[in-house]
Amino acid sequence: MCAVSKTSVPVLIIHGDKDKKAPVSMAYKIYNSCKSERELYIVSEAEHTGCYRTDPEKYKMIVSEFIEKTYSAMKKEQSMFLE
Repeated sequence: MCAVSKTSVPVLIIHGDKDKKAPVSMAYKIYNSCKSERELYIVSEAEHTGCYRTDPEKYKMIVSEFIEKTYSAMKKEQSMFLE
């Protein structure tokens, strides 16, 4: 968690609520320690490495929206420096 607390890049945390290898509380700890823009997506009924398989369409939507939002914000920030 030390690295994520020092990053300035946007972070998307995806975690299954039925994960037995890494408890969902770890996802919340990572999220809370992150100082940059961050989002947390807890996948209902997903086990370890099962988030995509549990709901592929929602997973793709969450990731796509995060990338689009992050990219748009970065592009806007860059354009301010070019003006």
